[in-house]
Amino acid sequence: MSNLKASSAVFCLIVAIDQLLKWLVVKYQAGFQLGWISLEAAINPGIIFGNLANANPLVRTIFFSCFFILVLFIAAFIQFYFLRETRYKSLSLSLAVFVAGISGNAFDRIRLGYAIDYLRFPIAFFGGYILNFADVMQLAGALLSLFFLFRLRHDLWPIDDERGFSLIDSRYQLAFSFKMAFISFFSMLMTGTFSYAFLKVYLPVFEVQLQSVFLVSWLVIGLLLVVFAFLFGLILSSRTVGPIYALERFIKALKRGESAQLRLRQLDSFKQLETLAEEIRELTVKKREP
Repeated sequence: MSNLKASSAVFCLIVAIDQLLKWLVVKYQAGFQLGWISLEAAINPGIIFGNLANANPLVRTIFFSCFFILVLFIAAFIQFYFLRETRYKSLSLSLAVFVAGISGNAFDRIRLGYAIDYLRFPIAFFGGYILNFADVMQLAGALLSLFFLFRLRHDLWPIDDERGFSLIDSRYQLAFSFKMAFISFFSMLMTGTFSYAFLKVYLPVFEVQLQSVFLVSWLVIGLLLVVFAFLFGLILSSRTVGPIYALERFIKALKRGESAQLRLRQLDSFKQLETLAEEIRELTVKKREP
């Protein structure tokens, strides 16, 4: 099973378990003891550990719901572009666990406006908090992701990688990235204008204070999306100009009489250049033969 399929399965399983447990706890309201863990239903309008519970409901519900979509998008991008190879399966699965934990509570906030907590642990650090399965998965996924990032650091960022993370063709890559950011900005501007106008016309309580909260939340989310689109443009353009850079190095090595091979990165575009480079190398060898 590919990393993407396995991670998707783990993600769906964790979210399904989380939603089922919350449904059972709400259905059977009375709290009860499960070994040394207390189960008692509680409404959590904030984020993990009850933080920001007293924040404006518009910020809690709308901002964090939209922020969750952005996190989901970034996680899917990382899974698809960086963690598809089998040797990254552990990191791919741990990231899926982390995002599933975030998603379980995000679905509650989108659907209900708050998350449902029910786990109380008799531990000093957690004693004053009520958690849920999604919170536990979120913490576990974060710790596992950090562990595997450290463990795979030399494979993810090889020391002898000549291309590295530097800009290969800065003029082209920056122009491409600014175009991506430009499109993202006007997409956010269009959706933000529509949402603001809709709320202004059809929501009588959309007062000045709520308008300012809406605008600040929209600007923060929009800025994050634009920055991510710019970084995405740098990465995506690197997959395009990287093979050209590798081909140039290959041809220069042949000119110096060296025995060179063209090996592109796993996610590079124009993989057919490897076959073309091999044909060029064979022609060069034949030409040099007496």
